[in-house]
Amino acid sequence: MLCCDEGEGSRTNRAINKLLRREKRVYDSQIKLLLLGAGESGKSTIAKQMKILHKEGFDEIERNQYKIVVYNNIMQSMLYLLSYDFKKQPIQLSSSVLNETAERLIRLAGDNFYAEETIHKSTAEDIKALLDDPIIHSRRSNCDNIYVCSGFLDDIDRIAGEKYTPTDQDILKARAKTTGIVEISFTMDDVMFKIVDVGGQRCQRRKWINCFEDVSAVVFCAALNEYDVGLYEDPTINRMTESITIFNNISNTEWLRESAMILFLNKDDLFREKIKRVPLSEYFSEFTTKADLGSQEYYEAAIDYIKQKFITQCTSPARQIYTHITCATDTDRVRVVFKVVKDVILRRALDSAGIL
Repeated sequence: MLCCDEGEGSRTNRAINKLLRREKRVYDSQIKLLLLGAGESGKSTIAKQMKILHKEGFDEIERNQYKIVVYNNIMQSMLYLLSYDFKKQPIQLSSSVLNETAERLIRLAGDNFYAEETIHKSTAEDIKALLDDPIIHSRRSNCDNIYVCSGFLDDIDRIAGEKYTPTDQDILKARAKTTGIVEISFTMDDVMFKIVDVGGQRCQRRKWINCFEDVSAVVFCAALNEYDVGLYEDPTINRMTESITIFNNISNTEWLRESAMILFLNKDDLFREKIKRVPLSEYFSEFTTKADLGSQEYYEAAIDYIKQKFITQCTSPARQIYTHITCATDTDRVRVVFKVVKDVILRRALDSAGIL
């Protein structure tokens, strides 16, 4: 009888050790997260946050490299605000002096690229004078351009001058199109991650399939505030409609059938402001609510509608879409959301290994 008990105990120990080895392999293996989404959806900002939160952040060389990005974002903002109907022809401002100032700034900005090593104080004064013009002020208050919305124009005094060094927030807000494939590896709570960020513009999407192998989870980013904006490549196509179409393709492709599907409805901060004045129903006629425009109830109804528009694109009833409302420039918020994402991915991995 004793020998039988020892045999049973031995088998139990072997089973436990086998499970522990499986669990160790799960935790030791690298989790690959693929960041997908249309252009300007906030994918690259999420990748930057991982570098801030789980690596050593940005060193002096990288910060200096971001200077030129910030400078060009400012100039692109001004070129946009100074153009007629937000196209290329310059508008006429309220005085001949300001028109001359605008022409000087346009010449300085060059062909959409600012090559100076700094923004001089005199240039900052020109920018502030132009921003005070009632025409520019009105255009800016009703503008959704990503460069204008970055907030750099409000910080022109801080940014101008040779001593400027971009802060973490500056780097998070700095906008530059992702071309090619960017990979960031890091460890979070003793788990190894590799984030793959691929450009979201139409011309970049053919590269996506090259990254579909061994993907633990797809993090699909969609910009909530773009429900009334046309595509950069084709202004006649609504950006959110395009994003929904892309999500349909990604959530149903066989290549990613075993990958967790995580949906980040991003830029909630900008969406909260826009939804107070721009009805969602003007661009998505099937959206209806009894709530008043600008109310919290209207915001919640709009969020729920957009969320369902995305989730229902997935045709597999068994597949769960893990959805989060995010603001990629908010480091604390991203920290909390990503901890939840990590737990979801680990639970799925442990379940697949037969541990849960």
